[in-house]
Amino acid sequence: EEVAGGTVEWLLERTLPTVGNRAINEVWSDSPGEVEERIEKVVIQGGEIKIDTAIVKLKGNGILSTQVAMKLKALQAKFHSDFFNGDAAVNPKSFSGLRARASGTQLLNLGSTAGGDVLSLSQLRRAISRVRPLSPTGQVRIYSNLELALRYGDAISNTAVAGFVTQNKSEFGVAAPTFMGIPWFPIEEDAFGNQILPFTETSPGGGAATSSSIYIVAFGASDVNGIQTGGIDVRDLGEMQTENSRLVRLDWLANFATYNPRCFCRLRGIRDAAFTA
Repeated sequence: EEVAGGTVEWLLERTLPTVGNRAINEVWSDSPGEVEERIEKVVIQGGEIKIDTAIVKLKGNGILSTQVAMKLKALQAKFHSDFFNGDAAVNPKSFSGLRARASGTQLLNLGSTAGGDVLSLSQLRRAISRVRPLSPTGQVRIYSNLELALRYGDAISNTAVAGFVTQNKSEFGVAAPTFMGIPWFPIEEDAFGNQILPFTETSPGGGAATSSSIYIVAFGASDVNGIQTGGIDVRDLGEMQTENSRLVRLDWLANFATYNPRCFCRLRGIRDAAFTA
Protein backbone atom coordinates (compact mmCIF):
# COMPACT_ATOMS: atom_id res chain seq x y z
CA GLU A 1 0.00 0.00 0.00
CA GLU A 2 1.45 3.34 -1.05
CA VAL A 3 1.04 6.02 1.64
CA ALA A 4 1.69 9.70 1.02
CA GLY A 5 3.73 11.48 3.65
CA GLY A 6 4.88 8.20 5.20
CA THR A 7 1.94 7.94 7.60
CA VAL A 8 -1.33 6.02 7.59
CA GLU A 9 -4.11 6.69 10.09
CA TRP A 10 -7.31 4.77 10.80
CA LEU A 11 -10.00 4.30 13.42
CA LEU A 12 -10.09 0.96 15.20
CA GLU A 13 -13.42 -0.22 16.56
CA ARG A 14 -13.23 -0.99 20.28
CA THR A 15 -16.80 -1.12 21.64
CA LEU A 16 -19.98 -1.11 19.58
CA PRO A 17 -22.73 1.34 20.54
CA THR A 18 -25.82 -0.02 22.26
CA VAL A 19 -29.15 -0.28 20.48
CA GLY A 20 -32.59 -1.00 21.86
CA ASN A 21 -36.24 -0.29 21.46
CA ARG A 22 -38.41 2.73 22.15
CA ALA A 23 -42.08 3.52 22.38
CA ILE A 24 -43.81 6.23 20.38
CA ASN A 25 -42.78 9.72 21.50
CA GLU A 26 -39.85 8.39 23.50
CA VAL A 27 -36.37 9.62 22.73
CA TRP A 28 -33.27 7.56 22.20
CA SER A 29 -30.51 7.72 24.78
CA ASP A 30 -27.13 8.68 23.41
CA SER A 31 -24.78 5.70 23.09
CA PRO A 32 -21.82 6.22 20.74
CA GLY A 33 -19.39 3.46 19.95
CA GLU A 34 -15.84 3.52 21.24
CA VAL A 35 -13.05 3.86 18.69
CA GLU A 36 -9.30 4.21 18.97
CA GLU A 37 -7.24 6.33 16.61
CA ARG A 38 -4.31 4.33 15.28
CA ILE A 39 -1.31 5.53 13.32
CA GLU A 40 1.56 3.73 11.61
CA LYS A 41 4.62 5.37 10.13
CA VAL A 42 7.14 4.09 7.64
CA VAL A 43 10.75 3.69 8.80
CA ILE A 44 13.89 4.16 6.73
CA GLN A 45 15.68 0.94 5.79
CA GLY A 46 18.62 0.43 3.47
CA GLY A 47 22.32 1.13 3.29
CA GLU A 48 25.11 1.98 0.92
CA ILE A 49 27.69 0.18 -1.17
CA LYS A 50 31.22 1.41 -1.75
CA ILE A 51 33.37 -0.29 -4.37
CA ASP A 52 36.89 0.74 -5.29
CA THR A 53 36.91 2.28 -8.76
CA ALA A 54 39.79 0.01 -9.69
CA ILE A 55 37.64 -3.05 -8.97
CA VAL A 56 34.91 -1.64 -11.21
CA LYS A 57 37.47 -1.19 -14.00
CA LEU A 58 38.76 -4.73 -13.53
CA LYS A 59 35.41 -6.47 -13.09
CA GLY A 60 33.10 -4.18 -15.01
CA ASN A 61 29.70 -2.84 -13.96
CA GLY A 62 28.55 -6.38 -13.31
CA ILE A 63 30.20 -6.19 -9.89
CA LEU A 64 27.90 -3.27 -9.06
CA SER A 65 24.83 -5.22 -10.15
CA THR A 66 25.90 -8.18 -8.03
CA GLN A 67 26.43 -6.02 -4.95
CA VAL A 68 23.08 -4.27 -5.42
CA ALA A 69 21.31 -7.62 -5.78
CA MET A 70 22.97 -8.86 -2.59
CA LYS A 71 21.98 -5.68 -0.76
CA LEU A 72 18.37 -6.15 -1.86
CA LYS A 73 18.40 -9.74 -0.57
CA ALA A 74 19.72 -8.50 2.77
CA LEU A 75 17.00 -5.84 2.85
CA GLN A 76 14.34 -8.46 2.21
CA ALA A 77 15.76 -10.70 4.95
CA LYS A 78 15.80 -7.81 7.43
CA PHE A 79 12.18 -6.95 6.69
CA HIS A 80 11.19 -10.59 7.19
CA SER A 81 13.01 -10.67 10.52
CA ASP A 82 11.57 -7.36 11.69
CA PHE A 83 8.08 -8.42 10.56
CA PHE A 84 8.16 -11.04 13.32
CA ASN A 85 10.75 -9.84 15.85
CA GLY A 86 11.11 -6.08 15.41
CA ASP A 87 10.66 -3.99 18.55
CA ALA A 88 10.57 -0.20 18.34
CA ALA A 89 11.09 -0.05 22.12
CA VAL A 90 14.51 -1.68 21.62
CA ASN A 91 15.37 -0.02 18.31
CA PRO A 92 13.38 3.22 17.83
CA LYS A 93 14.68 3.48 14.24
CA SER A 94 12.85 0.26 13.29
CA PHE A 95 9.23 -0.88 13.55
CA SER A 96 7.58 -3.36 15.89
CA GLY A 97 6.83 -6.82 14.52
CA LEU A 98 4.04 -9.26 15.26
CA ARG A 99 5.74 -10.58 18.41
CA ALA A 100 5.77 -7.13 20.03
CA ARG A 101 2.31 -6.18 18.75
CA ALA A 102 0.49 -9.33 19.88
CA SER A 103 -1.89 -8.75 22.78
CA GLY A 104 -5.39 -9.71 23.83
CA THR A 105 -6.98 -12.13 21.35
CA GLN A 106 -3.82 -11.92 19.23
CA LEU A 107 -1.80 -13.83 21.84
CA LEU A 108 -2.51 -17.43 22.86
CA ASN A 109 -0.41 -19.41 25.32
CA LEU A 110 -0.07 -23.06 24.39
CA GLY A 111 0.23 -24.08 28.04
CA SER A 112 1.98 -23.37 31.32
CA THR A 113 4.72 -25.99 31.43
CA ALA A 114 8.23 -24.75 32.20
CA GLY A 115 10.28 -24.81 29.02
CA GLY A 116 7.26 -25.03 26.75
CA ASP A 117 4.51 -27.48 25.81
CA VAL A 118 3.95 -30.03 23.05
CA LEU A 119 1.83 -28.59 20.26
CA SER A 120 -1.53 -30.24 19.71
CA LEU A 121 -3.34 -29.71 16.43
CA SER A 122 -6.46 -29.05 18.48
CA GLN A 123 -4.79 -26.02 20.06
CA LEU A 124 -3.59 -24.86 16.66
CA ARG A 125 -7.19 -24.92 15.46
CA ARG A 126 -8.12 -22.67 18.36
CA ALA A 127 -5.39 -20.23 17.42
CA ILE A 128 -6.66 -20.17 13.83
CA SER A 129 -10.21 -19.51 15.07
CA ARG A 130 -8.99 -16.25 16.58
CA VAL A 131 -8.07 -14.89 13.15
CA ARG A 132 -11.05 -13.35 11.38
CA PRO A 133 -10.11 -11.62 8.12
CA LEU A 134 -12.09 -8.61 6.95
CA SER A 135 -10.63 -8.42 3.44
CA PRO A 136 -12.87 -10.42 1.05
CA THR A 137 -9.85 -11.37 -1.08
CA GLY A 138 -7.42 -11.68 1.82
CA GLN A 139 -5.07 -14.62 2.29
CA VAL A 140 -4.34 -16.44 5.55
CA ARG A 141 -0.92 -18.00 6.16
CA ILE A 142 0.71 -20.08 8.90
CA TYR A 143 4.35 -19.31 9.75
CA SER A 144 6.75 -21.26 11.95
CA ASN A 145 10.40 -22.23 12.04
CA LEU A 146 11.53 -25.04 9.75
CA GLU A 147 11.61 -27.71 12.46
CA LEU A 148 7.97 -27.13 13.44
CA ALA A 149 6.99 -27.19 9.76
CA LEU A 150 8.79 -30.51 9.38
CA ARG A 151 7.09 -31.85 12.50
CA TYR A 152 3.76 -30.94 10.95
CA GLY A 153 4.79 -33.00 7.93
CA ASP A 154 5.47 -35.89 10.30
CA ALA A 155 2.07 -35.41 11.93
CA ILE A 156 0.10 -35.54 8.68
CA SER A 157 1.94 -38.74 7.79
CA ASN A 158 0.44 -40.32 10.90
CA THR A 159 -3.33 -40.76 10.61
CA ALA A 160 -3.54 -41.34 14.36
CA VAL A 161 -2.45 -37.70 14.88
CA ALA A 162 -3.88 -35.72 11.97
CA GLY A 163 -6.38 -38.11 10.41
CA PHE A 164 -6.45 -38.30 6.63
CA VAL A 165 -4.99 -35.12 5.15
CA THR A 166 -4.87 -34.40 1.43
CA GLN A 167 -2.01 -32.14 0.35
CA ASN A 168 -2.09 -29.94 -2.72
CA LYS A 169 0.84 -29.36 -5.05
CA SER A 170 2.42 -26.03 -5.85
CA GLU A 171 2.86 -24.72 -9.39
CA PHE A 172 6.23 -26.48 -9.36
CA GLY A 173 4.68 -29.87 -8.63
CA VAL A 174 5.92 -29.97 -5.04
CA ALA A 175 3.60 -30.94 -2.19
CA ALA A 176 2.54 -27.74 -0.42
CA PRO A 177 1.68 -28.38 3.24
CA THR A 178 -1.62 -26.91 4.43
CA PHE A 179 -3.60 -27.13 7.66
CA MET A 180 -7.35 -26.54 7.49
CA GLY A 181 -6.72 -25.37 3.93
CA ILE A 182 -4.21 -22.72 5.09
CA PRO A 183 -0.71 -22.83 3.56
CA TRP A 184 2.10 -23.44 6.05
CA PHE A 185 5.36 -21.60 5.38
CA PRO A 186 8.66 -22.25 7.20
CA ILE A 187 10.65 -19.14 8.16
CA GLU A 188 14.36 -19.87 8.30
CA GLU A 189 17.32 -17.49 8.61
CA ASP A 190 18.03 -13.80 8.40
CA ALA A 191 20.86 -12.27 6.38
CA PHE A 192 23.40 -13.27 9.04
CA GLY A 193 22.35 -16.90 9.33
CA ASN A 194 20.37 -16.43 12.54
CA GLN A 195 17.07 -18.27 12.91
CA ILE A 196 14.16 -15.81 12.80
CA LEU A 197 11.80 -17.99 14.87
CA PRO A 198 14.20 -20.05 16.99
CA PHE A 199 13.55 -22.23 20.03
CA THR A 200 14.93 -19.55 22.32
CA GLU A 201 11.76 -17.83 23.51
CA THR A 202 10.73 -17.63 27.14
CA SER A 203 7.72 -19.88 27.72
CA PRO A 204 4.52 -18.75 29.49
CA GLY A 205 5.34 -21.30 32.21
CA GLY A 206 8.87 -19.99 32.68
CA GLY A 207 11.87 -22.31 32.88
CA ALA A 208 14.54 -22.55 30.20
CA ALA A 209 14.08 -20.38 27.09
CA THR A 210 13.53 -23.33 24.74
CA SER A 211 10.21 -22.62 23.02
CA SER A 212 9.07 -20.97 19.80
CA SER A 213 5.91 -19.47 18.32
CA ILE A 214 3.60 -20.08 15.39
CA TYR A 215 1.91 -17.14 13.70
CA ILE A 216 -1.38 -17.22 11.82
CA VAL A 217 -1.62 -14.09 9.67
CA ALA A 218 -4.38 -12.72 7.46
CA PHE A 219 -3.08 -10.46 4.69
CA GLY A 220 -5.30 -7.98 2.92
CA ALA A 221 -6.22 -4.33 2.51
CA SER A 222 -8.26 -4.44 5.75
CA ASP A 223 -6.02 -6.84 7.68
CA VAL A 224 -2.19 -7.06 7.76
CA ASN A 225 -0.95 -4.89 4.92
CA GLY A 226 2.48 -3.59 3.98
CA ILE A 227 2.89 0.16 3.63
CA GLN A 228 5.60 2.10 1.80
CA THR A 229 6.35 5.53 0.44
CA GLY A 230 7.97 5.56 -2.97
CA GLY A 231 9.22 1.98 -3.18
CA ILE A 232 12.86 0.87 -3.01
CA ASP A 233 15.13 3.68 -4.21
CA VAL A 234 18.51 2.61 -5.66
CA ARG A 235 20.82 5.49 -6.56
CA ASP A 236 24.20 5.23 -8.25
CA LEU A 237 25.98 8.39 -7.11
CA GLY A 238 29.13 7.75 -9.11
CA GLU A 239 32.68 8.29 -7.86
CA MET A 240 33.02 9.82 -4.42
CA GLN A 241 34.87 13.10 -3.95
CA THR A 242 36.76 11.95 -0.87
CA GLU A 243 37.52 8.33 -1.79
CA ASN A 244 38.50 6.30 -4.85
CA SER A 245 35.17 4.50 -4.63
CA ARG A 246 31.91 4.22 -6.53
CA LEU A 247 28.95 4.89 -4.22
CA VAL A 248 25.47 3.35 -4.44
CA ARG A 249 22.75 4.07 -1.88
CA LEU A 250 19.52 2.17 -1.22
CA ASP A 251 16.56 3.48 0.74
CA TRP A 252 13.17 1.90 1.44
CA LEU A 253 10.56 3.69 3.51
CA ALA A 254 8.34 0.83 4.67
CA ASN A 255 6.43 -0.78 7.53
CA PHE A 256 3.19 -2.73 7.87
CA ALA A 257 -0.19 -1.95 9.42
CA THR A 258 -2.56 -4.23 11.33
CA TYR A 259 -5.89 -2.65 10.45
CA ASN A 260 -8.02 -5.43 11.92
CA PRO A 261 -7.48 -6.44 15.58
CA ARG A 262 -8.30 -10.05 14.61
CA CYS A 263 -5.91 -10.18 11.64
CA PHE A 264 -3.26 -12.34 13.31
CA CYS A 265 -2.58 -14.60 16.26
CA ARG A 266 0.65 -15.66 17.92
CA LEU A 267 0.60 -19.12 19.49
CA ARG A 268 3.56 -19.21 21.87
CA GLY A 269 5.26 -21.64 24.22
CA ILE A 270 5.84 -24.47 21.70
CA ARG A 271 8.72 -26.81 22.44
CA ASP A 272 10.55 -28.94 19.93
CA ALA A 273 8.61 -32.22 20.11
CA ALA A 274 6.32 -34.37 17.98
CA PHE A 275 2.81 -32.97 17.60
CA THR A 276 -0.23 -34.56 19.15
CA ALA A 277 -3.86 -34.59 18.05
